[in-house]
Amino acid sequence: MKEIIMAINKTKRAEVYAKFHGKCAYCGSELDINNWQVDHLHPRQNGGTDAMENLMPSCRICNHYKSGLLIENFRKQMSKLHNVLSENYKVRVAEQYGLITVSPFRGKFYFETLAEFKEKLKEKSSGA
Repeated sequence: MKEIIMAINKTKRAEVYAKFHGKCAYCGSELDINNWQVDHLHPRQNGGTDAMENLMPSCRICNHYKSGLLIENFRKQMSKLHNVLSENYKVRVAEQYGLITVSPFRGKFYFETLAEFKEKLKEKSSGA
């Protein structure tokens, strides 16, 4: 039997958008209110649900690149990206001319960095 996928309603979409103050949960870029997507942190195809804690605001680029990957597999994919790019001749030319800089992925997504920051603030305010 084929699973019926329900669209996420406008109210829930607004909550997801606000979750990270209008920023992509993965790269941290500002989201255009008319051009962003709701991503499932734990993909539906792997048992993920539409629970708010599983819904992430995402730019189209991150959502398409992550696709149906689990977060650790997405992290692995991102950690190899600079090597893949460096193999491309045009990318090497652009680097040579100072047009771009290709750097390794720093290992954490925006939502993880934000969570760590909030935890440090909490520790400071509690005197820990």
